[in-house]
Amino acid sequence: MARGLIRGKGFIFEPNYNLGHDLRRSGVLDPALLGFAAEITLTAKELAVREAFDTGDYMGSIHGGLGKGRTGFVVGRVSADDFKANWIEYGHRTVHGAGTGRTRIRNLQGETSFGMVKGRHILRRAARRSGLRVRNRRRSTGTG
Repeated sequence: MARGLIRGKGFIFEPNYNLGHDLRRSGVLDPALLGFAAEITLTAKELAVREAFDTGDYMGSIHGGLGKGRTGFVVGRVSADDFKANWIEYGHRTVHGAGTGRTRIRNLQGETSFGMVKGRHILRRAARRSGLRVRNRRRSTGTG
């Protein structure tokens, strides 16, 4: 006898406990994932126009697609390819003072101050506005 059989009048049902894994591997969900990625892409571009529009490079670099997740399954993924994307998403430090042009930070002298520009988290906020849960980005452990 198989485990977990459900018996009724005139039928026997055997549940597939691997149904979720089977569906994710089969590619049946790919069009739905692409639809979610397209919706998040449009929302992110709307946010980028309002908050991070300088030359339009960042907004133009936002695109959606399919990729591999942490567990190896296909996931919908939205990313930005512009070189400023990391600064806009996660923030950056600024240096104010004399000699800050091409001087190394350890060689700065005098009235030098550091400022922090907060990240705007445009892609994260776009996914949340579309009703999805967002995981934190993975931190590098530095072990190689």
